[in-house]
Amino acid sequence: MQKPERGERKACWGARDQLWKCLDEHREQTPVCEKHQREFEAMCPAPCRVFLKYKEKIQNQAMSQIREHQNDSHGRK
Repeated sequence: MQKPERGERKACWGARDQLWKCLDEHREQTPVCEKHQREFEAMCPAPCRVFLKYKEKIQNQAMSQIREHQNDSHGRK
């Protein structure tokens, strides 16, 4: 697979942002966001979709650990 051009990456990430925004607003009710899911899949090559989903997973894990640490810190005062 050839590396996506800058404009293609920008379109892919934009489609991802719209999908995640929809999922956030509708509390992950995926049927409501099917249009955005299709656009994400159409705009992003498969390797990019895998990377972006992996990136989201890692970011979510990091945020969970930060929240846990903050809760632990506040509880010990």
